[in-house]
Amino acid sequence: MISYSLKNFTFGFNPDKLLFDKVDQDFKKNELVIVTGKNGAGKSTLCRLLTGLLKGYEGELISFDKDFQTIKPAELMSNMIFIKQDLVGNVIGVTPDEDLKVWQNRFSEKDNPDKEVKRDEALHSMDLLRYREEPVWNLSFGLKRRVMLAALPLFPEKYWVVDEPIAGLDVKGIDLFLELLKRKKEQSTGGIFVTHRGDLFKGIADRHLNLDSGKFEEVYSK
Repeated sequence: MISYSLKNFTFGFNPDKLLFDKVDQDFKKNELVIVTGKNGAGKSTLCRLLTGLLKGYEGELISFDKDFQTIKPAELMSNMIFIKQDLVGNVIGVTPDEDLKVWQNRFSEKDNPDKEVKRDEALHSMDLLRYREEPVWNLSFGLKRRVMLAALPLFPEKYWVVDEPIAGLDVKGIDLFLELLKRKKEQSTGGIFVTHRGDLFKGIADRHLNLDSGKFEEVYSK
């Protein structure tokens, strides 16, 4: 199954400098794909386009077998999860546990012991259990980044779109995230991961695409 298919896809904030110039590219549901490129190449813009936060593209964008323009936000989010690069808008709970609870319940009061177990497992995956009830504002920047990424293992069945996941992480945080990806791969579900450190994903990613001058160049594919 194809999670995203771009056909003759074109987009740019300036018509004289297109970020995507008649691109044809498929992203399979079971593939882990990393996207690299220079600053300003359009990597973060790609994430925003694929998650509906940016409009105005030309060409065709198919998402989960449907024309992207016909998909309602709720339907899109039932198939994928997007973690932005910045903390604002990602981490909104007072504590790490509360933040994950928002991801699970969308501000409703519906909670149960099974969901609590899953939150603890997610926090454990990023070595955050000891900070479960710690106010987020007391945590270091690196730990806040881990809290942000801890939402991902709550949704192993979904397609992950993550913008600069390892930015701001220390060596241990990077290792923990890469372990998440290894488990994701074992579950045969994929995602797109924008990064400046493509070298760290070698051996885990199925494909490496480099975005340059409005086109994708395939660095490697398994």
